[in-house]
Amino acid sequence: MAARGGQREKYTGRTIDYLKAVFIAGGLPNGDRYARFSEIAKILGITVSTASIMCRRLESKGLLVVEDNVGVKLTEKGFRLLAEHLWKAAILEVMLYKLGLSINVCKKLAGKLAENLDMDSAEEIYQALGRPKVCPHNRPIIHPRELDPKRALEIALCCGLAVQEAENAGKGKG
Repeated sequence: MAARGGQREKYTGRTIDYLKAVFIAGGLPNGDRYARFSEIAKILGITVSTASIMCRRLESKGLLVVEDNVGVKLTEKGFRLLAEHLWKAAILEVMLYKLGLSINVCKKLAGKLAENLDMDSAEEIYQALGRPKVCPHNRPIIHPRELDPKRALEIALCCGLAVQEAENAGKGKG
């Protein structure tokens, strides 16, 4: 839901954390697998009931699909939001690294700053940096408009998610 000037609805870092957890647990859009509340709870270090409540809230915002007694999946809207956040974080990591910050500080700050960065500003930073193809961790940076939900695991290559976790999520644990 784009608003004026390329702005989108604001989401908290906690919302992004839940979308990441669903992704890591295998709840990909267009996938056969659903993430379980217990998996989401374990990833986030919370109770299963807290995971259930928050996932239902995110479902009401159109970010997740919750199937009773089955699990949770990202919607296309949730996938896009996550992909945009990870892309913005990767761009910010490049910028911060070029300013001379350590790679660990870059990762920590970039995730927080990405929460408040609109796509128009991110696009300007991306252009000013020369459209970088890799982040400071030497992982590919994939622009959200180049990403098809059918190839969802590609966003794991951006720094916001561990590749190992995402690859394991895609293998279906049951």
